[in-house]
Amino acid sequence: MAHIRTLLLTFLFKHLRPLVEAGHVYAAMPPLYKVTKGKDSVYLLDDSELADYKKQHPNAQLTVSRFKG
Repeated sequence: MAHIRTLLLTFLFKHLRPLVEAGHVYAAMPPLYKVTKGKDSVYLLDDSELADYKKQHPNAQLTVSRFKG
């Protein structure tokens, strides 16, 4: 996934440099985990956010789904 982002950013930098320099280009990062607690769902970006969430809810019944990519 990172190699595709690098290729796209390189293309944009080479051919649409004013957009990049003006700060109009963003690279989105999808969440890595979806944690469900009862009826509530939370999306977490990485392993450290998952660990923090588990510390905040030590005795909760959590369902963790990991997204591939």
